[in-house]
Amino acid sequence: MKHIAATCLTALALVPAISSAQTLAIGKSLFNAQCQACHGTPPRLSDNGGRGINNPNAIRSAINGNKGGMGYLSTLSTQDLTDIAAYMGAPTGVSAAAATANERVLNWAEWKFQTMLLPRATSTQVGPYAVRGYGNGLYVGMDDATVYLYSAANGLQPVGALSSFLSMAAADGF
Repeated sequence: MKHIAATCLTALALVPAISSAQTLAIGKSLFNAQCQACHGTPPRLSDNGGRGINNPNAIRSAINGNKGGMGYLSTLSTQDLTDIAAYMGAPTGVSAAAATANERVLNWAEWKFQTMLLPRATSTQVGPYAVRGYGNGLYVGMDDATVYLYSAANGLQPVGALSSFLSMAAADGF
């Protein structure tokens, strides 16, 4: 079984990583961590906050202009702002129950380990494995029971039980 997983992930390593569309779950988590204190939940879109709906450039402009003290958010990436803007446009569209366990864990991992798992990617099904590949050569994959990390330097490494990661993801709102 481990040999099959290594073969699948190695084959996927040859496919370039694909950037994902806006990820509402990540946008929600980022909004809650960075924006909620001032903009509330669901997002109050008064005081020009509505300009950020599906418009990451408007959010970046407010940050660059330090509108309402937003300058401290200058470290948020373009992808982060895209995700926040998407969430602002559909705050009720985020449902952890609607996503599969694999997608919940992978979305959570991209949020939790954002400096390592870039650019954000879409999932690909490779046999029994849900897999996402990243520009730095890392791949995260899972079957029904185990989460794996693959890199050319270290090969395939099981990192833990899917159920454990699902619990951590749920605790963080995914």
